[in-house]
Amino acid sequence: MTTTLGRLACQRNSFLKELSTTVVSCVRAAKGPSYHVVCQDSVLFPEGGGQPGDLGTLKLQDKVFPVTKTFTANEKCVLETLHEFKAGDQVLMTVDWPRRHDHMQQHSAQHLISAIAENLFKLDTTTWSLGAARCNVEFNSTALTPSQLEELEFAVNEAIAAARPVSVHYKDDTSSVRIVVIDQLDKNPCCGTHVEHLGQLQAVKFLYSEVARGCTRVWFVAGNRVFKEFSAMFERERIMTKLWSCRPEEHAERLQKVLQAQSSAAKEQKVLRLELAALLAKQLQQTSSGYAILHREDADLPFLQSIAAAYNDLRSGKVLVLTSGDKKSGEGAVVISGPEAFVNENAKQIVNLLDGKGGGLKGLFQGKVNKLGNLDAVVAHLDSLKL
Repeated sequence: MTTTLGRLACQRNSFLKELSTTVVSCVRAAKGPSYHVVCQDSVLFPEGGGQPGDLGTLKLQDKVFPVTKTFTANEKCVLETLHEFKAGDQVLMTVDWPRRHDHMQQHSAQHLISAIAENLFKLDTTTWSLGAARCNVEFNSTALTPSQLEELEFAVNEAIAAARPVSVHYKDDTSSVRIVVIDQLDKNPCCGTHVEHLGQLQAVKFLYSEVARGCTRVWFVAGNRVFKEFSAMFERERIMTKLWSCRPEEHAERLQKVLQAQSSAAKEQKVLRLELAALLAKQLQQTSSGYAILHREDADLPFLQSIAAAYNDLRSGKVLVLTSGDKKSGEGAVVISGPEAFVNENAKQIVNLLDGKGGGLKGLFQGKVNKLGNLDAVVAHLDSLKL
């Protein structure tokens, strides 16, 4: 026999950290090396109600085996582990308490936020998400104002300061439907684990809001996550203060100046690249042979395209082969330009010598290559064509 979902040990007492129980069954998972274990009862909460399943351990005699997933299947709580247990094994089940306690804080905070949002602004909660670092709750309105969100956050933290009791009830002695009650504020069915009073939430902080899918999504953190979020923000502020050599309140202004300078530099670089491409094109035009070839290790494909465009503007009629990249690794780019008939007939053959692929039209071919070390073979091929 197994305990009914809704009346698991973790649901009867969310602060229970370990439990001695008996293995009822253990079967090989359909995929992978894992086993699915069912016990008489569970101190590990299976995923449900928007709350992730617990992690923890199963101790058999003097050996401890990690539980990597807890979920429900066929109306039973299932633990995933790499060890094959036997029916009748007596095990000590232990929950990853810091992780569970964090989930309890976030889940209870969501109930509180939703309850006060409904009481203050008649808002219904459409969904919520408990993320690894941040949570969000969605309300059925796109008209929530910043002042309303500020009022909601203030009321939530007022309720936390009042440390209102949070209790769990069942409809009757045989029911598995749990009703989570926040004193004088909320009463809702929920399978998840919760704090005993709102004071255990410590605090709730709204991070930002956004309109999505016809709703307002409010991102928040609660409990220990508030302090972690603050510590992370302060550390980023400390680093930025050191990098930019200015006070925190000047960070935005300094960043704006950096972005403006970056934009100006990018425009200047574009002009200079075009000028350099034009100069290189003129030099290539002056070659005595019927073709010109150039390799630049530091160039990218757009720069090769600029050289080819400037070269074509000179209307020399010569064949042009441009490559870029590291000859040692062999990987790079290629651009071939010239009379359309020549490009159609010879470009693929030239690129094949460099173990590359590409395509093009109207006298221009471009692609990627893998053997830039074969450039001498390309030169020999072009010479053999007697251009």
